[in-house]
Amino acid sequence: MNEYLVSVIIPAYNTELYIESMLDCVINQTYKNLEIIIVDDGSTDNTAQIIDNFAEKDARIVAIHIENNGVSNARNKGIELAHGKKIFFWDSDDIIELETIEKVVEFSKNKNVEAVLYSYSNRVNNINDKKHFSNLKEKYEKEEILNELMPHFIGHTYEEINTWIKGKSGLRENKEHTALWRIMLDYEIIKNNNLKFDKNLTLGEDTKFINEYFLYSNSIGFLDNCYYHLTIRDTGANISSITDCKKMASNKLKIISAKEQLNKIAKQKFNISISKLSEGTIVFSTIQLAIVSSKDKKYKINERYSTYKNYMEDSRVKKVRNNFLVEKICFKSIPFLFIKNNRYRFLFFILWITPAKIINKFV
Repeated sequence: MNEYLVSVIIPAYNTELYIESMLDCVINQTYKNLEIIIVDDGSTDNTAQIIDNFAEKDARIVAIHIENNGVSNARNKGIELAHGKKIFFWDSDDIIELETIEKVVEFSKNKNVEAVLYSYSNRVNNINDKKHFSNLKEKYEKEEILNELMPHFIGHTYEEINTWIKGKSGLRENKEHTALWRIMLDYEIIKNNNLKFDKNLTLGEDTKFINEYFLYSNSIGFLDNCYYHLTIRDTGANISSITDCKKMASNKLKIISAKEQLNKIAKQKFNISISKLSEGTIVFSTIQLAIVSSKDKKYKINERYSTYKNYMEDSRVKKVRNNFLVEKICFKSIPFLFIKNNRYRFLFFILWITPAKIINKFV
């Protein structure tokens, strides 16, 4: 089989306990024509030395060491150095099946698609390897990408939130993880459209990049084979971002800004607005932040309320929450009745005095 060059970009920061296993998976791929770009983002443990040791033994490895400036900057550096026809972005602490690249490249050729999504599993502290279920179809082309594929990745609509309130579906139903490690991308699309990761985002940078890539794509395939095994650790950045009210508020506002940029691109290219695809997500975020802020004991109560108030008074959040209409009055709908106008302060107070075990029944 004629093997074109494939680039694998791996940002790494303080993953000395995991990166050897990941690199073993990469260098032993059944697909051999690889360019493996490892960007050490200023690690303070032995990660850099481990990377250099692998680079000495395998000429396909390009080891780069930069000052710590975040995963987006590290990935952008990888893009600058890449020469492959296709690109994989993998994390340094996960596990990949050895035939991944071979099978994904073969699928892209057989189905004539520019990019390929594939299935994955979650491993919590290296146990409970559970495959993610997906109901994506095998191929999306042109308008199907915008109308059928992207709604799986961007967020929730008002309608989907009301459907959840009514108990007719789960919020995660028909939604996909927008992580870079579960997709093979076409380098020319990235290069020709000057696609880069947003260095201002500390959470959700994958969401913006992938969906922006989708907007410029003509064809995307889905291979329902589990090739990637995601490691979820209690000490990960995502954990602190969803339990620290200040980090959560900051990240959610950044993601809103990122999706505004996506909507601008969609209007320019397709003359279509995609903002409605994530209005429900913003509505639900007001409840999430209320819960976290009311229970986050790292800060004084006035700091927590101020964080929540500033988020609720953001003009974009305010517009979306005030336009949301609850279609059914029930237990789940109660918090949503408080988010309009200035009634959110009562929601915060109620959550503050309500035991966590009762709140958990809601979420």
